[in-house]
Amino acid sequence: MKKIVSALLALALVGSVAVAEVKTAAQVEVDTSLFSVADVEDMDAATYFGANALTDSKMTFSVDTGVAGATFQMKVISQEYVSDSKLTVNATEIAKTKLTVTKKTALLVAPGDLYGWVKLGDVSKLTLGSFTSRNANRLTGALDTYKYGYSQGYNTAKLAEADKLTNAVVDFYVGPFTLQLQPVASAKDDFNIGGRVFGSFDGLANVTVTANYNGGADSASSSTILGAYADITAIENVGIVVGYSGLIKKDANISAAELRLQFKADALTVSNHNNFSFGKKWYAFYNGVGAAYKANDKVTAKLSVENYMGKDTQTATEKTYNKLVITPNFTYTVEKNATISSGVAITTVKDGATSIGVPFTLQIKY
Repeated sequence: MKKIVSALLALALVGSVAVAEVKTAAQVEVDTSLFSVADVEDMDAATYFGANALTDSKMTFSVDTGVAGATFQMKVISQEYVSDSKLTVNATEIAKTKLTVTKKTALLVAPGDLYGWVKLGDVSKLTLGSFTSRNANRLTGALDTYKYGYSQGYNTAKLAEADKLTNAVVDFYVGPFTLQLQPVASAKDDFNIGGRVFGSFDGLANVTVTANYNGGADSASSSTILGAYADITAIENVGIVVGYSGLIKKDANISAAELRLQFKADALTVSNHNNFSFGKKWYAFYNGVGAAYKANDKVTAKLSVENYMGKDTQTATEKTYNKLVITPNFTYTVEKNATISSGVAITTVKDGATSIGVPFTLQIKY
């Protein structure tokens, strides 16, 4: 089946060259840490040093004929793993133990996104390969990569995404609506099927509804992930997104409410993101405020302050989580398609442990 699909994509791509102009594009991005004191987290009152990504580089190449196209991406990731002092917790006491410091650097070279697409007339499009499709406007003018979804617990800053389709997507266009279907993908005892409806109403709003069903060996392991977001566009220079993300699973339902605001005034962009997730006797809240100022054609300065907090009352011992991340940085445009970004990332958790890092990003498009 894979060979047949590959052959069809290749034939469509070759055939389209004769009737359309071929467009190619490439992008190289290098993310690294120029300096890092520690990588700290706070989980159940346990403070530790975890995995620190030293570099995360990727190269992307794409070709587009208008009728068919393909994208290929390679990744190179270097990580350092460090363990140090840790707090161990039981019901009666908190004991501090000293762990042996260990360091290990790993270099990983792996393929990233790899997919091809074929336009099936003016009413449909087929995309196959390894990729992720997101649709809702994330309002990332001053806050960068915080995605839509729900927290998986009171003490995690990472979201389970609810606006995501992967690997195989068929698009259908009907008036102001786009219908996207993710066919069944199976692995051993489980399978996944998903879909999305997107509607664009000029001058008023864009609405996105995404659903993924993950079937398991039994009802306890099966789940449904839902995401619904409305991007209100009726107010000039003001962005508003309201939404819902959720997990439907036996005895483990999770819901999340989303509110994002963005205001633009000439060279200044101010953003505010809020996510409130809750499950059975726990909640997690994210609040981020960011400002970006374009000083001139070369320099854009940014400042973001993000707070993650939560509480769990499922046991006799109440657990809390609090993490603050402050990131002043700047982007310098070397040339039209080449930028350099750097700054300082300061992270503090509730017990006072602090990490300081100097991230650096080089991005080139051509």
